[in-house]
Amino acid sequence: MFSLISGVIVLGGSTTGLWYFLPRNGKPHPLAKRPLLDSVIPICIVSGLGVGVALIVAAYVELAS
Repeated sequence: MFSLISGVIVLGGSTTGLWYFLPRNGKPHPLAKRPLLDSVIPICIVSGLGVGVALIVAAYVELAS
């Protein structure tokens, strides 16, 4: 059950981060223009999406068996 709750939280946070860092009016987000963060932000968002889905699937498998 803990896997399901934490998976939903991680997946929701990553989805919110994806929406938050989208360009507005053709201009990138100010944090996305920083030298280090321009590569770290996409990695964190994609990793969060993957971990969130994996936690939800793990909870489903645990509850189904």
